[in-house]
Amino acid sequence: IAALGPPLSVGDTGLGVHVLQAGLHRLGYEPLPDGVYSEATRITVEAFQRHWRPSKVDGIADGETRATLMGVLQLATVESITGVLN
Repeated sequence: IAALGPPLSVGDTGLGVHVLQAGLHRLGYEPLPDGVYSEATRITVEAFQRHWRPSKVDGIADGETRATLMGVLQLATVESITGVLN
């Protein structure tokens, strides 16, 4: 999980933030990806954590949160492919 990089939080910018936001957006969360970890992104991460990792809801995209997001995205991909094939 540490390989995912340092935790992301309000004020961070860059590709890691954009990838996080794009993954959340793919699952239907707002706002649109812009590469800036804003207060809106923190609220979105909290919503994701509340649903998928309720043991720690803090709005910080740590390694566990990002690994959970990757797992959920993989499940969503498999379900969409399976739905197309059935």
